[in-house]
Amino acid sequence: MVPLPLPPGPWPWPVVGSLPEMVVTKPAFRWIHRVMKDMGTDITCFRLGSVHVVPITCPKIAREVLKKQDKNFSSRPLTFASGAISSGYKDAVLSPFGDQWMKMRKVLTSEIICPSRHKWLHDKRADEADNLTRYIYNLTTGGLSSSTSGLANINVRHVARHYCGNVIRRLVFGQRYFGEPQPNGGPGPMEVEHMDASFALLGFTFAFYVSDYLPCLLCLDLDGHEKIIKEANTKVDRLHDVGIILAAIDNPSNAVEWALAEMVNNPELLAKAVEEMDRVVGRERLVQESDIMQLNYLKACIREAFRLHPIAPFNLPHVAIADTIVAGYRVPKGHYCIKLISRRREEDQEKEGKKDAKEKKKKKKKKKKKKKKKKKKKKKKANEVRMMTRSQDAAAEERRVDAEERKVALEEKKLAMEEQSRLLKWEKHLFFMDRSKLDDRQKEYVILSPEEVLVQKRAMAMGGMGGFGATMGGMGAPTGGMGGFRDTMGGWEAWVSSELPWEAWVALELSWEA
Repeated sequence: MVPLPLPPGPWPWPVVGSLPEMVVTKPAFRWIHRVMKDMGTDITCFRLGSVHVVPITCPKIAREVLKKQDKNFSSRPLTFASGAISSGYKDAVLSPFGDQWMKMRKVLTSEIICPSRHKWLHDKRADEADNLTRYIYNLTTGGLSSSTSGLANINVRHVARHYCGNVIRRLVFGQRYFGEPQPNGGPGPMEVEHMDASFALLGFTFAFYVSDYLPCLLCLDLDGHEKIIKEANTKVDRLHDVGIILAAIDNPSNAVEWALAEMVNNPELLAKAVEEMDRVVGRERLVQESDIMQLNYLKACIREAFRLHPIAPFNLPHVAIADTIVAGYRVPKGHYCIKLISRRREEDQEKEGKKDAKEKKKKKKKKKKKKKKKKKKKKKKANEVRMMTRSQDAAAEERRVDAEERKVALEEKKLAMEEQSRLLKWEKHLFFMDRSKLDDRQKEYVILSPEEVLVQKRAMAMGGMGGFGATMGGMGAPTGGMGGFRDTMGGWEAWVSSELPWEAWVALELSWEA
């Protein structure tokens, strides 16, 4: 059985792999994006020293790694920065898969990140939101600028970062400040030092560092990362660091900064969001957490900011703890590291977005044209069916008329043949009849032809029984016994009571039927 190949990637140098290209081209994620774009792939493999790094840009493949195979990719890589920041991998975010990670994860999910704890800390979060409002108000009124508005400028990054720091310190330590409280509600010197050191550590947590892939160069500190990380880590440890603080201050502050920047650049979006807040909340009170469920447009703006501006070019890396297959490629256990790229460069996204929009428009136009053509074809087919139905109906009507005409002709022919048959039978009967046994009166009646009998029947129908009696009387005048209706009936009874041979009865029956 032929083993599956590794994901495609650039041809590596001996021993160092693709490290020279990444060292020369900074930032490294832009070079990775460019290589993947040139190769036309959403998953690739870079060999960096003895480690293989597999970047992924496709959401479908990312879901396969993070959802379907999350158990196989539940570990973290071992780097100098992650080990120093987590104090020897003692936290839950940066620790590799093992007993320590499972213990810390259980503590977080059951004691800190849970609905009951979130509800219990609601008042503290509300107090920090009120303090943020008071702090911004003091900044705008306390430091007036020379602008036409008469208000001071606000550093959104500074305010957002320290608000996140205040919230997490209040939730973890129960206090806003490490030192003395500030009268304006802003951060003090120790809080500023803590935030600067924390963001310095976050910037180097999983940054590209040559010594992580070539451990023999660790003591040389080629990029200067070790010095920066050690100094920042010393400050953070001195101010009672907790691993959850690093995870809670970066993402919210960056999201707020980018969301406000996008809305300032698009005043119509900002006006619409303010109008929704005025309608839902009003201007008599501050926004509460309970109002968020009704602020649908504001939530849409925040989600769009998340999509346009991810927190970092890479998500936290994952290491395969077992041999597995991703998108049809082999990812062996051990030193194969998965780094998920959040999205491509914004310029590339914009170009691809325009291209996708153009293709979508072209596809929509083609679909519309195809639908119109299909509708026209369907209409034409319906007309053909209608015309065919009409022609079939006309042909059926013509066949029906012809059938009726043939039926009438056949009936007439049948009647003529029946009439001819009756005449032949009558003539044959008269020819073979024995008249020696008949008296004179019976002979006179028998010799009547069918035409004469028919004339008598018509006279009976038009003249009634009287006419029939008169006729019969007239017919019986030569014999002297048919003078009137009574005489006729009497004579008829006498005639019927007389004995006639069967031939005479047959002849009489045929004459009356005719």
